[in-house]
Amino acid sequence: GRVRLELLLSKMQSEEASFTENNFEAMREPLTAAARLNVVSAMEILGNALRKRDPKASFAWLSTAAAAGRAHAMSEVGLRYSNGAGVERDLVKAAQWFTQAHDAGDVSAGTLLAECYLYGKGVNKNESKAIGLLQDAAAAKDARAMDQLGNCYHKGIGVAQDDAAAFRQYHAAAQLNYLDSVGNLGVLYLTSDQTDLGKNEAARTQKALSLFR
Repeated sequence: GRVRLELLLSKMQSEEASFTENNFEAMREPLTAAARLNVVSAMEILGNALRKRDPKASFAWLSTAAAAGRAHAMSEVGLRYSNGAGVERDLVKAAQWFTQAHDAGDVSAGTLLAECYLYGKGVNKNESKAIGLLQDAAAAKDARAMDQLGNCYHKGIGVAQDDAAAFRQYHAAAQLNYLDSVGNLGVLYLTSDQTDLGKNEAARTQKALSLFR
């Protein structure tokens, strides 16, 4: 029965409309009961739904889910330590949780860990390691990693400056509707001739305006 409940709640997690402000309160008690029976999806749902209304309870449920081996929950715990949400801010613990989540197979955690190494947050700064993590996450279609990798190529951080490579990364992330990359792509059209429009400044300007809109 617990396995069937886990499957049902996992399915509901994937459907964004399943838990609204109104219906969560009606479901909070049975979700809590399920979480206390070690249904990990219930723990994650509570952790996400209580993010704003009860940050400490949210952190506690996510920590329990992480301890049960859920990789995405590990990444979320790392984010809470990074942001000081529901727990005292601790960048070292954040990096440790991102590492654990990454090792457990969470792609987005690789991007978050890369940013720790890129800026020296909770770990010793290591641009080379950061680039490797970003490349792996970008290859796994993580849009945030693509955008961050594009920034590194555009600014020459950890890699040789290469606007053509930056364009490829921004474009790929923009195709996934990652809005930061849509804006960054617009900036690149305005400032560089290493896009698909080359040295045609008029066309590049119109493209940039379209992206900014």
